[in-house]
Amino acid sequence: MDGGLRHRARAALAGGTLPAAADRAPAPAFADPSVSPATAGRGGTVTLLTGDVVTYSGHGNGVQISSIVPGAGREGMGFTRFRAGGHEYAVPIDAIGQISRGRVDQRLFDVTELAASGYADADTDALRILVGGATAGTG
Repeated sequence: MDGGLRHRARAALAGGTLPAAADRAPAPAFADPSVSPATAGRGGTVTLLTGDVVTYSGHGNGVQISSIVPGAGREGMGFTRFRAGGHEYAVPIDAIGQISRGRVDQRLFDVTELAASGYADADTDALRILVGGATAGTG
């Protein structure tokens, strides 16, 4: 992905604010005891739209996130990691507000789906995204 597109994506995400603690539901349990480094099989890394790099082990629905390294200029960024519907997610804190308002699709941070769809770093250096906007006459 070119630097300009990545910069615009980060700028879109940066406008978000975090929901109040009372508004956030607790994240589902992260660890999946059925997946361990000894039984995980294939793994790799996925670079998120934000430039953050997620390392995972396993394959298919057995993916488990092992680390997240913030992208350049994002040092100190926090993340929420959770499992939902058999998928592992790594969501940067600065994206939560945009996701909750429906401006950014949570699936952009679905590590299981990104890896299964061929977007692991070893498989591609591109990320295809759909960008939409307001239609004429709407705010």
